[in-house]
Amino acid sequence: MIEVLAASPSLSGGGIQQSIFTGKITTRTYNFYNPFIELGLWLIKIYSKVFWRLQVKHGEKLEINNDLIVANHQSYLDILWLLCILPYAKRRNICIAGKRELWPLKLFFPGIHIIYVDRSGNYIPSLKAAADMLRLGKSLIVFPEGTRSYDGKIGQFKNGVAYLAKNLHKKILPISIKGAYEIFPRKNWLPKLLTTQRSSLDVHDKIDPDQFATLEDLNSRMRDLVQS
Repeated sequence: MIEVLAASPSLSGGGIQQSIFTGKITTRTYNFYNPFIELGLWLIKIYSKVFWRLQVKHGEKLEINNDLIVANHQSYLDILWLLCILPYAKRRNICIAGKRELWPLKLFFPGIHIIYVDRSGNYIPSLKAAADMLRLGKSLIVFPEGTRSYDGKIGQFKNGVAYLAKNLHKKILPISIKGAYEIFPRKNWLPKLLTTQRSSLDVHDKIDPDQFATLEDLNSRMRDLVQS
């Protein structure tokens, strides 16, 4: 569907794909330092390490430089863990892609730029916003499944990340999240504050999209790494 939409002519006669990747940049970041957010993320990090035994495996691979960061989506904890393991110096140049229903996150995380995805079907504005951020040198956190897992298993990856990566030649950093579903499953309103569950973030080697002939091949490689 993304490829069909991208090939459709716009009203001005140019292609949508041209508008997304070479058109005027219309989205700007507004990240700024917020001491309350930094304190909150530090407390979440300490709590996660002590009570949820959160470990970061291969943390030396967290060299983020204008990349697409992708992970499986098990829980609302996913984004908090990804943010709290990164120092502000790295996080200040990172944006997050999330569903439009999560707009209240702006109230809790002022200073963190969030790109909202309209899951009703019009993906072009969010693709354009994501491409703008990458063209400005920012990195982007995306959950390619598009929604939290219902059973803890990894679902199918949508092609949006592969589409952005191949057209903008941006590398992909896959991260496997483990334990978040058991601690804070979709059906629960609150996480289990005390549990014997171990949790981890496993950072993989970056993927160069230019080494893959098709979006499907790139998408499969991305999912296979996260699944592993």
